[in-house]
Amino acid sequence: MTLLLFASILTVVALLWLQVDDDQGICTADMLWVEKEPKAFPVVNCHWHLGENEADYDTAVEVMDATGVAVSIDLSGGTGDKLQRKLSWAKKHEGRFLVFCGFPFEEEDRDDPDIGRKLADSLDESISMGAAGCGEMGFSVIHGYHEWADRRLDPFWEKAIELKAPLNFHSAQPSRYWRNESPWNRIESGTVRGIRPKCQHAMLRDRDAVLERYPELIFIAAHSSYAADQVPYLIYLMETFPNFIVDINASLEEWGKRPQEFYDFCVDYQDRIVYGTDWGVHQKARTVAGGSHEKLIEDWKAFAMAHYLFLGTGQRMIPCPFNGNQGRYLTSRVNGFPRYSHDGVDLPNEVLEKIYYRNAQRIFGIKVV
Repeated sequence: MTLLLFASILTVVALLWLQVDDDQGICTADMLWVEKEPKAFPVVNCHWHLGENEADYDTAVEVMDATGVAVSIDLSGGTGDKLQRKLSWAKKHEGRFLVFCGFPFEEEDRDDPDIGRKLADSLDESISMGAAGCGEMGFSVIHGYHEWADRRLDPFWEKAIELKAPLNFHSAQPSRYWRNESPWNRIESGTVRGIRPKCQHAMLRDRDAVLERYPELIFIAAHSSYAADQVPYLIYLMETFPNFIVDINASLEEWGKRPQEFYDFCVDYQDRIVYGTDWGVHQKARTVAGGSHEKLIEDWKAFAMAHYLFLGTGQRMIPCPFNGNQGRYLTSRVNGFPRYSHDGVDLPNEVLEKIYYRNAQRIFGIKVV
């Protein structure tokens, strides 16, 4: 009888665990409470993704106005006609957007000996069209089409240096993707989520070989270079490569597990850290909001506030911005998926100013205030 009861409980847990395929939603208004308003500064969102229609740019401006964001960088710019369309939509909102171009290394390019020159020509064309940089790069590596240190790519790196084009790198995958999936470690489904290519450290060291070869590259490491759980290694990168810039998007959950290390890291490297969210305005955001425009705006306000509270207050038990991402405190479950919280780190004002906008002004040559 006891064994049957235990088996039944395990079955229910398993069913709850498998009930939803993908849990990469965001912290929404119903999850958040604000003890004290965080310190307010102008914000440059250096990492988000906009959809492929003009309405997404119009809605993005509403989101930015509602969340105190002065300028945003769309890292889903693509190339060619797609890039041209996005640049034209951005231009209608003068001064509010920068658009990065894509890195069009496709599966059919695996064995192309001339792919580096083609990518260099694509970057040259995209920058001349008005792209502000290139990225988010890395999905071709994750899918195994090539390695970062592939010598065929040398013409591309050289062109990026010549053009002084910032590159935003999705360098690897989170450490948790190499851990067994469980009710405590959910691995999202979808395009590149959950893909486990070669060992994470092998991917990162392969990336580092490019930086050693081309230290002049303006390198922006998305998601804290997937090293927020390996702080000594991240410090090594900052000390070794003077153009290495950390983009903290979608990594606050990991940093929240080691708040003092994050505080120290931000103080020590305050001139080379930028703010980003990863989430954007696109079909998935509309789906999470149930198709409601008003709820999309409200959800975005809560999602942004979850970032601002963590960075700029000492509030306890702040919901992690992304649902399901592992944080410091396991607080609840929804449909079998975990919900985590962490405590604010209350960074000094001068550090917050640099992370929110001053560093972006310098790196991208824009004027915010």
